[in-house]
Amino acid sequence: MALTVIKISAKNLTAADIGDSDELKIGEDIIALGSPAGLYGSLTKGVVSGLDRMVRTDESNIEMNCIQIDAAINPGNSGGALVNMYGQVVGINSSKIISESYDGIGFAISMKAAKPIIEQLMENGYVKDRVRVGIVYFQITPDTAKMNSAEPGLCVVEIDPECDVANTELEINDIITHLNGFSVLTADDIQKALEGKKPGDVITAEVFRLDIYGNSTTFEISFKLMEDLSSAVG
Repeated sequence: MALTVIKISAKNLTAADIGDSDELKIGEDIIALGSPAGLYGSLTKGVVSGLDRMVRTDESNIEMNCIQIDAAINPGNSGGALVNMYGQVVGINSSKIISESYDGIGFAISMKAAKPIIEQLMENGYVKDRVRVGIVYFQITPDTAKMNSAEPGLCVVEIDPECDVANTELEINDIITHLNGFSVLTADDIQKALEGKKPGDVITAEVFRLDIYGNSTTFEISFKLMEDLSSAVG
């Protein structure tokens, strides 16, 4: 799930009419626009199945307020408009649950969530006060940790040299077990640990390190959170 603003040079375009997603009702008819399988200008019709669903994809640490819909959402629909029966854009098609056990569970980012982000991207090129730690990681589950005589947490695979965390003792393959006293294993855990934090705030992290000889050490680092200046959200 991603939200990006793109500026194009074109003439005689008609602006979409933006609707109020807060006025949607469960059971209301909606239409999802997009180009699945390269079929330009396709639409699928369905109903609003749920409101105020807080959804995060596997690729993202950012939770978004979404509208649950049963209109078919396929690759190529993402980024397309979700419109009500008045032709007003009330959401942005984003994702669906893919499973043999489920069918017809799709999501669109509500305009309530999207509009302020879009406005900030247009005005600043990024979302102000959004923080980043400055690492890329993969999850070490309790089972994996037990098999490798390690600790569960976030295994660091990349450290951004432009972030303050690079000025600490943290190294590649270290495992961050806690952020600000919170045990971290999932994206939800990270968001909870960083809730209310702003760029420049100092946080602490507990780190587990296992060397090539099987010796382990645990230590604490402190660093400043950086401002996320990326132009995409999600």
